[in-house]
Amino acid sequence: RLNFRILQTPGFLTRVDLKPKPNTHYNTFMSGLLQPLSRGSVHIGSPDPLAPPVIDPGFLKNPLDLKLLVQIVKLCRNIMNSEPYKVANPVPYDPPAEMQSDEELEEFVRKTANPFFHPVGTASMLPKADGGVVDSKLKVYGTKNLRVVCIFRA
Repeated sequence: RLNFRILQTPGFLTRVDLKPKPNTHYNTFMSGLLQPLSRGSVHIGSPDPLAPPVIDPGFLKNPLDLKLLVQIVKLCRNIMNSEPYKVANPVPYDPPAEMQSDEELEEFVRKTANPFFHPVGTASMLPKADGGVVDSKLKVYGTKNLRVVCIFRA
């Protein structure tokens, strides 16, 4: 099951070097994968306990994530071209309408991808063979009794 979100907000938001035009109304779709297939890593980089860890977020390491994000960009364009939006004569600005091919959109995604922080964790509960970190009892694979638990409060 694909788990992604699209957030629509009035206003000009972009990750590239664009400036809003004066006296123009903007509407932004922000989208992303909530459960990407790519996996990063965190490792101890020094015996000094105060030294920061070595972090590789692993963004877009799995090529399917890139392909899925391109499809989500296309979905956002389809939404923008639907009847409720069409009456406002929308013009895509990020990515621009000229970017049509999957290759162009892949390059756009590579340059502008950002992490979603609020709905994710760092210890996937999956089988170890699928890149999981903890089992169904939250025990970290390869340890004797280390568990990872994250509690969210609303």
